[in-house]
Amino acid sequence: MADPLRLPSGFCPIISAYSGSGPGGVSRSEVEGGYPRYSLIWDGGVMQIALTLRLAQDELFVWAHFFRLIKKGAEQFICPIDTGLGMNDHLVNIVPDSYSTTRNGLFTDVSFTVDVEPEVYKSTEEQSMDIVQAWEVIQQYPMMLRALKRLEISANYDVQALNE
Repeated sequence: MADPLRLPSGFCPIISAYSGSGPGGVSRSEVEGGYPRYSLIWDGGVMQIALTLRLAQDELFVWAHFFRLIKKGAEQFICPIDTGLGMNDHLVNIVPDSYSTTRNGLFTDVSFTVDVEPEVYKSTEEQSMDIVQAWEVIQQYPMMLRALKRLEISANYDVQALNE
């Protein structure tokens, strides 16, 4: 199998148009007269994220050919997406029947939903715990953080302004 194609250069999903669903993998069972029971069926999982590309006429021409090469989304391709850890490349597929286009003057909005596995599931539970605990420590010292930020501004900007 050939390496997956990359979304053409300069094409970037519109960030404000992101929407998505959770990765699933949790079941819920009703308990008569009590709190429902939850259980993890699988860890990790795939999210569905709705994307929009705003394309000029020449970009739309390239997109039409790219869309043909990825077999209308049946084949995976590499797309930059923020699944919570910043903008990173992800392997995606286009969900069937989610594709639409809308002409807006000189531009065409191409919208579709992709299946994507969030990068956070590449982390170990220990790494995730370390990040959450570090956050909690930082949140306990807001005054100290403000003072350190002010010191940084003073050292890097205010002092330099005195030299001019």
